[in-house]
Amino acid sequence: MKSSAENARKIVEQLGGSLNGTSVYLDEASERVTDTDIETILVHLKNLPKFSLGVADSDITDQTLHRLSAYPNLVDLCLTGTSVTDAGVRSLSDLHNLKSLILNETAVTDAGLASLHGLPNLARLGLGPNVTDQSVDTLHSFPNLRWLILEPRQRCQFTDTAFATIKSEMQSVHILLGGSDPNSDNELV
Repeated sequence: MKSSAENARKIVEQLGGSLNGTSVYLDEASERVTDTDIETILVHLKNLPKFSLGVADSDITDQTLHRLSAYPNLVDLCLTGTSVTDAGVRSLSDLHNLKSLILNETAVTDAGLASLHGLPNLARLGLGPNVTDQSVDTLHSFPNLRWLILEPRQRCQFTDTAFATIKSEMQSVHILLGGSDPNSDNELV
């Protein structure tokens, strides 16, 4: 009989992704990955002490985020380029072990970010083009935030005032402009 980890690995590989230890990467297979696929994989990850999930540019929606709310062992989540919204992100507000949340190139706004207020372990946060200066106060609520990954300057809604505030009041936070695409011309602010 196969273990849950073996079953998860088989499903992930069938989708063209990879399972490395406790990290599930479906970014390369993204155009084929759906909410149903994620639900099937999650069943096999429930008993892991922690896991990471990368589903950039996939067809997942808020439905997956609602399911993820039942997985307190989720520590890293990359949703770049997905169709998730504020409603789905609200579902993640009780995931207190979450250390990294990447929302670049999504429709998430200031309201969605505000719903995550105070996640205690969040150290890395990627934000899409719909987040504005209004979110600077919310950023202060993440006590362990160290990296803020924003869209390229031409798509980023933060003003120079917001950048100055973050740099002066949150000196331990590094700001990276250019989104989560490692092939982009990222700029450290």
